[in-house]
Amino acid sequence: MTIQMLMKNYDIPRNLMKLILDELNLEPDRKLAQIAREQRNNLVILFCEYPFEVESTGNFNMAMTTKGGVSLNEVSSKTMESKLVKNLYFAGEVLDIDGDTGGYNLQAAFSTAYLAVDAINIKSLS
Repeated sequence: MTIQMLMKNYDIPRNLMKLILDELNLEPDRKLAQIAREQRNNLVILFCEYPFEVESTGNFNMAMTTKGGVSLNEVSSKTMESKLVKNLYFAGEVLDIDGDTGGYNLQAAFSTAYLAVDAINIKSLS
């Protein structure tokens, strides 16, 4: 099995994979069995703990939401409780919701937080 074949099993961006392999002087088509133990360990460490440095941040006008997150199919829309894990609640951008900027995402964050807190309060009273 090659490094590239192994990496297809994981959701790792190609640019990050290329950056890490270049840093370790490894070719994507190299067989895993041909890599020394220390290089394999370094490969695992970099894929799990690659250091990123934030060079700058934008102002409020540059603020954007991210895509992805917990699938709405896995969350109760009335309580924001996970359908998979009891007593686990989600709100805001941890959910897979994205829309136009300009307040829509803020409203979704506030509304989902309200639903989650309300459900938790009701549950704690009973």
